[in-house]
Amino acid sequence: MKKKQVVPLTGTGMALAIFLVIFISFRISQPPAVVPAHSPDSLFSAERAAGHLFHIASKPNPIGSKANEEVMRYIMDQIENMGYEPRLQVTEYYYAQRAALLRNVMVRIPGSGSGKAILLMGHYDTVHTAPGASDNGAAVVTLLEVIRMLKQFPGMKNDLIFLFPDGEEVGLLGARAFMDEHPWAKDIAVVINFEAMGTGGMSNLFETGDGNLKIIREFARAVPFPYGNSLSIEIYNRMPNATDYEVFKKQGYQGLNFAYIDNSFDYHTGGDNIGNTDLRSIQHHGSYASALVLHLGNSDLDFESDQNAVYFNTIGKHFACYPYSRVPVITFLVLLIAAAIIITGIYTKKFNPLRLLVGLVTYLILLVILYALSDALFHIFSAAYPGGSFRLIAYNQQNILLGVSLMAAAFSAAFFHLIIRGIRLWHPLSLLALFIILLCWSGGISLLKIAIALAIAAWLFLAHRKPIRVWDLSAGAVLVWGILVAYTGFLVPGASFLFTWPLAFSLVPLGYRLFEKTESEKGHLMAILLLLFAIPVLTWFPMLMKLFQLAMGIAMLGISMLVAGLIMGLLVPHTHLITRHMPWLVPGTVCLTGLTILLVNTIRPDYDQRHRKQNTIIHASERSTGESYWFCFDSAPDEWTVQFLSENPDTLMLNRFFPHLEGNVPGKKADGPCFTAAALEVLADTVNNDERLLKIIVRPENHPGELHFFFDAGEAELSLRVGDLARYPIKKTGNTNWRLFRYLAPSKEGITLTLFSRPGQPIRLHLNEIDYETIPGLPDFSIRPPHMMNGGDRKLICSVYEF
Repeated sequence: MKKKQVVPLTGTGMALAIFLVIFISFRISQPPAVVPAHSPDSLFSAERAAGHLFHIASKPNPIGSKANEEVMRYIMDQIENMGYEPRLQVTEYYYAQRAALLRNVMVRIPGSGSGKAILLMGHYDTVHTAPGASDNGAAVVTLLEVIRMLKQFPGMKNDLIFLFPDGEEVGLLGARAFMDEHPWAKDIAVVINFEAMGTGGMSNLFETGDGNLKIIREFARAVPFPYGNSLSIEIYNRMPNATDYEVFKKQGYQGLNFAYIDNSFDYHTGGDNIGNTDLRSIQHHGSYASALVLHLGNSDLDFESDQNAVYFNTIGKHFACYPYSRVPVITFLVLLIAAAIIITGIYTKKFNPLRLLVGLVTYLILLVILYALSDALFHIFSAAYPGGSFRLIAYNQQNILLGVSLMAAAFSAAFFHLIIRGIRLWHPLSLLALFIILLCWSGGISLLKIAIALAIAAWLFLAHRKPIRVWDLSAGAVLVWGILVAYTGFLVPGASFLFTWPLAFSLVPLGYRLFEKTESEKGHLMAILLLLFAIPVLTWFPMLMKLFQLAMGIAMLGISMLVAGLIMGLLVPHTHLITRHMPWLVPGTVCLTGLTILLVNTIRPDYDQRHRKQNTIIHASERSTGESYWFCFDSAPDEWTVQFLSENPDTLMLNRFFPHLEGNVPGKKADGPCFTAAALEVLADTVNNDERLLKIIVRPENHPGELHFFFDAGEAELSLRVGDLARYPIKKTGNTNWRLFRYLAPSKEGITLTLFSRPGQPIRLHLNEIDYETIPGLPDFSIRPPHMMNGGDRKLICSVYEF
């Protein structure tokens, strides 16, 4: 009687302990506390640094805007007030069918030596939709605070260069111009860049250069709270994103690239403001910048290495790193130990080889089921959002992830229990019916999916009519993990730690099982072993799911549930302990909790002052007709844009304003005259060496932030020279003959373009002048309500020419 009471208590304790470990791992993975402004001047204070935000992040400052120039002047003034001499690199630069007049701010603090320099970098321009308190105001104020802090320390051995590039948001143009044109670039030994893709969270080391072993070791020695892992590099290298560090990395410069990404829904929106920015994240930025400057400033800047590092946080602030060269050895040893345990278990008849292989296939089936069910759930609840708004979904993505993860964990525990006990016919039939209902509801039904579902149901019934031992099923999951360990260990070494060490730890209780006389012997000891050696998977993988979801978006929910399934694969004996005597209590409670969280965040969601709706209104003037229009890109006006467009707007052809785009937009003729377009003058139109040369100068009248040139030269090749820069070919946009060239921050004196094409080939030009700061007539209408934000309001002046 006493033994029967112990097991349920042990199972309940196991469930509570698992949730407690996961909870604690999230609690300790928080940015450091903010150092107050009244702290000693020798300390980095995020509160002190944040004082600059009110001057640089109160409104958007995209390249070419008046606000951009104000921020540039403020940075220079602050550097000068601290006793240093700021430099301004003003240059016209061309890259990838765009050009800009750039203003890079920089300052160099000489060291006592004659070696290389350390570059610390954070761009100061923003997108036109965001004040940019985090992206990238946080980096700017971090660097300003470090410059101030350095006055309290004796001079360094190495030179320090602080660079505030312009034009990052439009193609990394400022960093490219510095790299290509500024003499300081050749002096740099290491680059430290700061970024943000959200408004809070840990500052994560997500990118380095190749051969990063030495720089990672220096990073781990220098900073008080290192945070990052080499998986980030493996993922980031496969993504299209880029930061200013990309420019230096491609040229072989070693470096450290940091960013925080919590509340990623604020990225490039009005939500990236001072009020939403977590000062703890700036403090974490600053802890890196200040510690690295003080450490590397007096170090030999020799970071050349022929090896990369595997690096990761173990628990909390603890950090581990080792070279890639050790990965094959570690991988081989872990696989060897796993094979030895399984072979020994088969030899001693603790494992059944056939049932072990059945367990492997069944565990893979669980992963497929989790992916399919969560993907169907995503399409169902996303349809519940007003207009299928993915911004509302993004606002709730962490709660949605939590809800679905709890449901996946509960489903997995129930699934394992049924497999271990033996399947009855109604079990797979119920699962099949649930799957078909969800497929129909989500709109994803197909004959192929039904066929796969029937095959899975048949397998579950035919293979599991008889019970399977828990350790056979656990060993089957271990085999799947072993495949992942082998794959990452030999092909993706930066991600190897994520599978190698959780599996290595989980092998301990599996190995201990070989020495048990009976399954129930020393149950408490086994429970303790199971919990202790599950800590790596319980602390790392839930955090991975969160970071993956923030980086990739809620649409990747199915992939996140594969991660949840991987967690559960190493928890088969744990779930058996939990469900053995009260099979439905914990899974039912967890599933109900997850379902409640999911429903609360999907039933009648709405925008509020923290989670605002984006909308856009555009004022367009046509030079050819002398008429102006209001229009938006939404399918219909909302409660704010309706005042511009009316409840029954006209239908405007989009290619009137953007010639490379098809489709219609809702619009309405605007009152008032057409605005004066830029003056265009033909300077030359000649034929030389069987090539037409057309030289024009464009002088904007309204000082727009951007000029968009759409050229149509038919099928003929077309090349462009901006000012005195080199000549480049211009590629077509999409499947059209239009070629888009963008000029940002044009000067009042105008810009000169030279086009090279086939003789006799007419050239059409559609010129758009874009101003995001001054929208004519906008003050005459009511302002946006508190639950809305600017998604890209602009003034557009269209002119059409033919040469």
